[in-house]
This record gives sequence, C-alpha cells and structure tokens, in this order.
Amino acid sequence: YWMSRFLRKTSLDKLPQLVNVLKGDMSLVGPEPETYHAVEQLCRKYDNYQMRLKVKPGLTGLAKLENLTASRKEGKKRKLFWDLKYVYNYSLKQDFKILAKSVKQRFFDKAVFN
Repeated sequence: YWMSRFLRKTSLDKLPQLVNVLKGDMSLVGPEPETYHAVEQLCRKYDNYQMRLKVKPGLTGLAKLENLTASRKEGKKRKLFWDLKYVYNYSLKQDFKILAKSVKQRFFDKAVFN
C-alpha cells in the first residue's frame, strides 16, 4: 500500500508509459489509453468514439487536465468530449500548451500537493 502511494505521488508509476512513448507506441500528448475491452464497449456505445482512435494515446491530454476520470457513466461521456476536442483541433501548438499546463498543474499548483 505505501509503495503504491509513493509510486503514484512521485509519478514513477508512469515509467512504463514513458517507455512506450520512447518506443513510439504512445505520444506525450493525446487521449488517455484504454484497454482493448473498454475500447470495444465504448465504440458500440458512442458513434463517434472511433475518431478518438485516430491519434496515439498519450501521457497527458485535455481530459486529464480537466481531471476527468472514466469511472462514472457521465465521466466517460465528458472525457470523450475532451478527447474528441483534442483530435479535431490537433496541432503542435496545442500539444505544447497541454504539456505546459500539465507541468504547471503537476509541479506548481498547490492543489496537486494536497
């Protein structure tokens, strides 16, 4: 329990995803990765979910900046909204903005350390 809290608090639990970024399987910015099973279900439930799959999953993204989780029913729909907003407005400039906001949120916002 204490080890998982430490890994989560220090973001060391993201190291496997960082390896996937270095391998080219993931991007730094993009929709949060989902399991294959979840993708199948969500594609059946939401007609436009396939658009989310047009870009590589990422370590951070608009939905993550909005602190959305996909655990609740309404959370999945809102998360999809932000993921699609990212896909439809994809640009390098947007990626840099998201990265900057993510770094700021993670390391400089006091709310993160509470």
